[in-house]
Amino acid sequence: AEFTGWLAADQVAARLREARALIFPPLWYETLGLVVIEAAACGVPAIISSECAATDFVRDGVTGLIFEHGSADSLREKMEMLLKAELAAELGANAYRWYWEKPWTADRHVDELLPVYRQMLA
Repeated sequence: AEFTGWLAADQVAARLREARALIFPPLWYETLGLVVIEAAACGVPAIISSECAATDFVRDGVTGLIFEHGSADSLREKMEMLLKAELAAELGANAYRWYWEKPWTADRHVDELLPVYRQMLA
């Protein structure tokens, strides 16, 4: 594991392309964790906590793995699962397909957000 601190977007993508998996273990409820989506775009599966909004975007055992929040044993189990290169590759390919079927673009974000605002104002 390497802890890099803040990286520029191009550096994040370069690091993700070299990774087998992304581990996203927030201590408190995270609203999303955009890096989980960035990892999927690069074909990298994420191992995420069961207590974060990224659970809306990671399908356990399909596009990534979800560990029991606060459990080092559960996290270790999920990490050991991805020691199998074929599982990591399968989950990464699924994550990549999921992302690129409907990429997260600024236009898509606005198209999905404006109806919510219109409904709230109505």
